[in-house]
Amino acid sequence: MKLARASLVAVPLVLALGAGTTAAFGVSSDAGAPQPAARPAHDGSRTGVETDAVLPSVGQTWLADFGDDTPFGGPFAAEITFTSATQLNFVVTKGALKGATDSVTYTTTRIRPGLYMVRWHEPKSGANVTHVEDFSQHVVVSSIVAGDQFVQMEGSLTRHK
Repeated sequence: MKLARASLVAVPLVLALGAGTTAAFGVSSDAGAPQPAARPAHDGSRTGVETDAVLPSVGQTWLADFGDDTPFGGPFAAEITFTSATQLNFVVTKGALKGATDSVTYTTTRIRPGLYMVRWHEPKSGANVTHVEDFSQHVVVSSIVAGDQFVQMEGSLTRHK
């Protein structure tokens, strides 16, 4: 179990460090409304990491598509609607879990402009989910802990509605 816990920290950390050289986040034609101005890090650091950040996706629906070969034994995709700065709804749109829905409270950390770590607990399934969502590269990495199972996936993140 120690290895799984280390993975929860290592994966987002590696992504954050590797993304440090990526160009600043710019609004693309499919990104929707202009992004809020960056706020200084709440922890007083000079890293640019901002806890309790507001996602650029608030008020929008995005599709996280993890492809056809996932740890769930086939395809997996979900529509995620960010209803507020702390609430989201999701519906699984592909795969064995198709039709599963939940409304959750989430927290965010801005790693750099356009790159966010998003965390939530799913009351219905009991799963704990951590997403690293890159709105500038349209990539999502998901780490899910459900009971004693640990699942990690990477997929595309596109504006859906």
